[in-house]
Amino acid sequence: MRYTGRGSIVSALAIISVILSGCGGVNNEESPPGLTTVTGSGLLGIISGGIVTALEPDDRAVLAESVTQVDGTFDLDISLSHEGPVLIEITPANDGSSTFLCDFPGGCPDPDNPGVLISFGSNVPFDLTLSAATTDSIRANEVSVNPITTAVVARAVELGGITDVNLRQANSEMSEQLSLLLGEDFPTDISAVPNINLVAPQAITYHSFVNAGILLASLNSGLIALINDNETLEDVILDLANGFAPDGKLGASSDFNSGELGSNELLFAAEQTISGAIKTQSAIVQTLEEIVPLLNLSETTTTLKMKRNEIAAIPPTILGAPEAIALEDASYSFTPIVTDEDDSSFSFSVTDLPTWASFNNLDGTISGVPVNANAGDTNQTSISVSDGFSTTTLGPFTITVENTNDAPVIAGTPLTNIAENANYRFTPSASDEDVGSALGYSISPAALPDWLNFNAQTGELSGTPQDADVGSIPDIIISVSDGEIDTSLAPFSITVTNIPPTISGVPNAAMEDSAFMFTPISAGGNNFSVTNLPVWATFDSNVGRISGTPVNANVGVYSNIDISLSDLHETVVLSDLSIEVVNTNDAPQIIGTPPTSIKEDAVYSFTPLATDVDLGDTLTYKIVSKPEWATFSMSTGTLTGTPDNDDVAVYSDIVVSVVDAANDFAQLEAFSVEVTNTNDAPTIAGVPATEVLEDSLYRFNPLAEDVDIPYGDEISLTLTLDQAKPDWLSFDEITGALSGSPNDTDVGMLTNLVVTVTDGEDSNSLPAFDLTITNIPPTISGTLENATEDVAYSFTPTASGGDSFVATDLPAWASINPATGEITGTPLNDDVGTTSNISIELSDANETVGLSDLSIEVVNTNDAPQIIGTPPTSIKEDAVYSFTPLATDVDLGDTLTYKIVSKPEWATFSMSTGTLTGTPDNDDVAVYSDIVVSVVDAANDFAQLEAFSVEVTNTNDAPTIAGVPATEVLEDSLYRFNPLAEDVDIPYGDEISLTLTLDQAKPDWLSFDEITGALSGSPNDTDVGMLTNLVVTVTDGEDSNSLPAFDLTITNIPPTISGTLENATEDVAYSFTPTASGGDSFVATDLPAWASINPATGEITGTPLNDDVGTTSNISIELSDANETVTLTDLSLGVVNTNDAPTLEGAPPDFAFVGAPYNFTLVANDVDVGDVLLFTDNLPLWATLDATNPFLPKITGTPTIKDLGTSTILVTADDLNVASASEFEFILEVANGTIVNLTWDNPTHYKDGSPLPTSDLFGYEMTYIKNGELPVTEPITTGAGGSTTYTSPLLELGSYTFTVKVFDSNSDLSQASVELLAILNN
Repeated sequence: MRYTGRGSIVSALAIISVILSGCGGVNNEESPPGLTTVTGSGLLGIISGGIVTALEPDDRAVLAESVTQVDGTFDLDISLSHEGPVLIEITPANDGSSTFLCDFPGGCPDPDNPGVLISFGSNVPFDLTLSAATTDSIRANEVSVNPITTAVVARAVELGGITDVNLRQANSEMSEQLSLLLGEDFPTDISAVPNINLVAPQAITYHSFVNAGILLASLNSGLIALINDNETLEDVILDLANGFAPDGKLGASSDFNSGELGSNELLFAAEQTISGAIKTQSAIVQTLEEIVPLLNLSETTTTLKMKRNEIAAIPPTILGAPEAIALEDASYSFTPIVTDEDDSSFSFSVTDLPTWASFNNLDGTISGVPVNANAGDTNQTSISVSDGFSTTTLGPFTITVENTNDAPVIAGTPLTNIAENANYRFTPSASDEDVGSALGYSISPAALPDWLNFNAQTGELSGTPQDADVGSIPDIIISVSDGEIDTSLAPFSITVTNIPPTISGVPNAAMEDSAFMFTPISAGGNNFSVTNLPVWATFDSNVGRISGTPVNANVGVYSNIDISLSDLHETVVLSDLSIEVVNTNDAPQIIGTPPTSIKEDAVYSFTPLATDVDLGDTLTYKIVSKPEWATFSMSTGTLTGTPDNDDVAVYSDIVVSVVDAANDFAQLEAFSVEVTNTNDAPTIAGVPATEVLEDSLYRFNPLAEDVDIPYGDEISLTLTLDQAKPDWLSFDEITGALSGSPNDTDVGMLTNLVVTVTDGEDSNSLPAFDLTITNIPPTISGTLENATEDVAYSFTPTASGGDSFVATDLPAWASINPATGEITGTPLNDDVGTTSNISIELSDANETVGLSDLSIEVVNTNDAPQIIGTPPTSIKEDAVYSFTPLATDVDLGDTLTYKIVSKPEWATFSMSTGTLTGTPDNDDVAVYSDIVVSVVDAANDFAQLEAFSVEVTNTNDAPTIAGVPATEVLEDSLYRFNPLAEDVDIPYGDEISLTLTLDQAKPDWLSFDEITGALSGSPNDTDVGMLTNLVVTVTDGEDSNSLPAFDLTITNIPPTISGTLENATEDVAYSFTPTASGGDSFVATDLPAWASINPATGEITGTPLNDDVGTTSNISIELSDANETVTLTDLSLGVVNTNDAPTLEGAPPDFAFVGAPYNFTLVANDVDVGDVLLFTDNLPLWATLDATNPFLPKITGTPTIKDLGTSTILVTADDLNVASASEFEFILEVANGTIVNLTWDNPTHYKDGSPLPTSDLFGYEMTYIKNGELPVTEPITTGAGGSTTYTSPLLELGSYTFTVKVFDSNSDLSQASVELLAILNN
């Protein structure tokens, strides 16, 4: 239980208006010039060290500041020139030094230690914002600031803002309630009642408003008793402000837990303070008894009864055990038992009342009858009783509605007549009030005809009867069951009526050599037969089809053909049919076997044989892919010719054909003719080179050819010579190519080289030739360069030819590479000088050349000194370190100087001896690495020791820690504190670790790094409060140090929300997300039906339609966190209209009949009010479109015989807006039609022979069916004079069945009917 938690909310509400006039206020004579001094005191218990601020209420500009003294008093000096409202607030100091005296006798909760009480008269941390207000007309000499005055200001804000009127109204309302508690008039300016310090009761005697002051002090103290586990004192103050009823009075039976405080709660608060005083503070009791006898105090009482309007505040009792189960369709009732020691009158209220129940607020009775829809409902119901002062609740208790079974209901009127081959379907409708009941269906009789199917899941009865199913099925009963109760339809029968077969059609002529087929148009029947079938035709008895392919011999007319169709009842005949076989041209025929091979220079000849059954036809021959060496006769088809050697080939895809005058043709299969060849000797040509230099490439490529290669010849080449073919010379037996590079050893001559080509039968050769290989002598030149001591030397003479190098009189440090002639080596100091008479020779297999009298001089260079030594690598602090290296130099007389790199600061170094010495102390403990000692001679050549390290070892030192942590963090903000922990011994092996301690368990949001000591994290809304005594400690395992303990306050940030709804566009997806921070949940009220809000993001989305065009006002969006709700109010959302395309609908007739008026009306619509529709069409000339009524455009006209045929009709409606047209397309056929006239006598008797009353003969039902189409039904009124005449509408030609049934005055149809067949063919 804390005193704070939503400080920013109280601050926002607690705007106090102090109206100051130029003539001053209190103590004007002692005020500084131009100022007035307002005095006052702050009470939550006396507040000490609180910051008092006077502010402008609008912009919160600071007018004056002060601090409350140890007795809670303060002075504010405000400028006399100020006019208008002033805000006075008491807030805690930033350093946490503000406190208040606990004046609640039972002790005050410690805000930093939940569950701990701070005793009466002791200091409690103050971290709340309190405020008070006066007006110009009711200004007090002293302004008192306390929780009750804070509630008054919050009430004024609730009334609409800080104005004189609202402040007077809020003071009046609170004064009226306090007057009821006091039993006498309470001052109308609450802030004018001076604060009383209950810890020092002797001050009560000097109080100007004794009774009012005691009541006010006891209330302010007792408000602590109203704090619940999830409430703060700020919540209690705000709940008090919210508890005012619309009439300006605090509710007598308000509910604190629902956010209200009323008179009962105020009475309880005062009782708690005074009852505690009776038990613990005798001095207060004595003083109160002397001054306020109204309170009737007694030291012996354990509870205080404080009278208010002579009504004791003892709560009533309420008892009873309501039934937990309410049965569906059964009465439920429960009345609680209520008693009260004071015999008060009661009022009852209820929460979570079942929807099926009613509540009597006079006696608390719950009663009602739940129905099936309530089955399974469970309510957690509570009944509360109030005697006007306090309320007692029974519950919550559970009431659950238990289901009982209801019989299912079945309905429907089945069809009782069906024609054969028509689809029968009937599905009853069934329902069951019992939610979740599974219904099943059954039928009687169970053994149905094969054509009739029953679905036990849906109750559907369906099927298609055939000719064999004609007859009646009586006493059919369909039932539905829920598993316990069955319900059935009334028994009914199904009668299947016969439809006689029909057959029609006229066969077309048959074409010779073409497939012929004729199938008559038929309906009904199942067996066809034929007489006088043509010999070339076959007959299919299943469908009545005549088919076949007549040939030339069948040309002629076949008459007297009859096709019969029968069902089980009748036979119809399509008679006297004729089929004419019409002659067609026949293609010619061609035969012959052409020769497929001919040798070159031989004669080729082939003539095919062609015939044509059509006498007198002239035949012409054609050829495809004729060989160029051949000729072709178009009159005889002869192909002849003599190929020569150039024509040797295979001539493929030759096609010979013959065509008659009608361009019908025949052709032989494609064939090939191969012209075979005779052998020709191969040829060879080319002039080879007869000389080649050594090490040069020799190449000769003769040209060998054979014209017979395409016909299978293969050639090869050979090489002959007097000697064996040398290795360097290669010969290609396929091309005859000679190639290779001779070397020095190949110098000489090859003789009688002959290259020959052969195809296996004949050959040819090139003339024999000799090949000379000529030697190239080697060459060498160059002059030896000087060498430098200790530098690698290299010299290579310029040379060509030759195979081997030899050097003489080289110095000892040099050598020669015999393959390349390179002289290499590195001369040393001892080799300095000149070596003369050196020679270099180069030889090949035939000659030797050389360089002589060469000299090499080695030039001297300086040598670097040498240094050795092993330095010590470890020394304890305060011990002497010393090391001297040893250096030498082969260059006599060189002066050596010593140098050092990375010398430790604690050491000295001699540049003449190289000695490193020194004594490290505690500050020098470390490892000194990369120390390098070197020696250098006069030429700056040097040598150095390897880099080494010297470790100075240490003794242990305690670690240190420093840093100043922040003591406040805002919710949802990052808190971070990084202390600086150090240990000078870390480089010498010490390891440190850090720990965190605090009074509470470390919260999850706060993380602590045990290595660095870093504190970090982001608290959220539920973490608001204070963490106390946080201590960060560092240790190295032996010694430790800690930061001073500190407290960390987590401060709440209220959510914010802003934004203005933008207009939406009809038919366009809409989205709006307010600008918001903080908060967890969004709620919107009064949104239009088409829109919804995402509770997590606040995004409002939806797509408005045409009916949503307009503006929705008074929309509000709320954003809440765990402590506060903020609202965007008075929002408006407009939907802007966009154009909608018009629509066209209708069900046009399929036919228009010649000579009969045609009439079809479309239905046009445009949801955009005011749009003008323009119609266009492509109607035939006989029809017109009348759009006089633009919403019912009509197509009319009368077609003539010339209009027979089918048209695709397109009507377009356009509202003259872009892309806003609608099209209606249908197919209309103009056909010949006729009218049927039927006459029959009206019945006079029932079927049993009894007379039929004229009054019961109401009319007829005429149904006509065209074969293959759906039936059309029309009612007919009975005619006068004993008979009735029926005239049909204009019907398309075809076969129709007309069925007449009679129905009586109750619209019951007869079972019997009359069926007539009409064939309309003219």
